[in-house]
Amino acid sequence: MNEYPLEWLEPAFDDIAEIAQYYKASADIDVSRKMLKRIISGINDLVNLPYAHPYVRYETLREKGFRVLIIDNFLCFYKVVGKTVSIYRVIHSSRNYNKLFF
Repeated sequence: MNEYPLEWLEPAFDDIAEIAQYYKASADIDVSRKMLKRIISGINDLVNLPYAHPYVRYETLREKGFRVLIIDNFLCFYKVVGKTVSIYRVIHSSRNYNKLFF
């Protein structure tokens, strides 16, 4: 099976750091590690099946090729460009993600 390399964009790295800080402050370091491990593991699975997840529902983002991977209460927004999976954002599902891109 062909693998699609992951490209993490800076906002996605910032999102992961923010998630870690939140869980560390509101729960403890073990909970933070477990949550980050689940998120990273889910995203890493995209190297094998990048087309397995749907396009986003907002038309403006869908037209730009954005797909969404749901991991617990988090949404990972990504695009498949050529043979590369670009990770744009990783946010809590309660946020208005349409505003994050414009």
